[in-house]
Amino acid sequence: MTKSRKLSHTYLLLFLILIASVVPACTQPDPTATTDKPQVNVSAWEAYPVIAQASEQTLTILITDVQNKPIAGMPCIASILGPNNAPISLDFPATQADGRTSTSFMISPADYPLGNYVGTITCALPSGTQTTQLSFSVE
Repeated sequence: MTKSRKLSHTYLLLFLILIASVVPACTQPDPTATTDKPQVNVSAWEAYPVIAQASEQTLTILITDVQNKPIAGMPCIASILGPNNAPISLDFPATQADGRTSTSFMISPADYPLGNYVGTITCALPSGTQTTQLSFSVE
């Protein structure tokens, strides 16, 4: 084998070693890059855990990011089921700058017989929908 041919084999071997060491580094995920959408916290509560018929109930929602900063502009709905299993739907205004939104409604005897109610709150977020629950009793 000639000297130039040995030299080219050496360069080829060095090139392959270099490529073998670089390729895995290029295919490894960047630990500082985030591909997941930001997580959020959705909290909901009722003004009165126990309420009388013919009274006004208020439901409030708070949406924050993982650093507890409020998120504005998020629409939410509630689906409330009670002892008669007839769903009652409520629309909330979009969350305000403080991340809150609320809606009030009358606890009419026709729509809200005595018993326990569970509300499922669903909010449309940039990362998809998120749900939470609350409950109250009509006595």
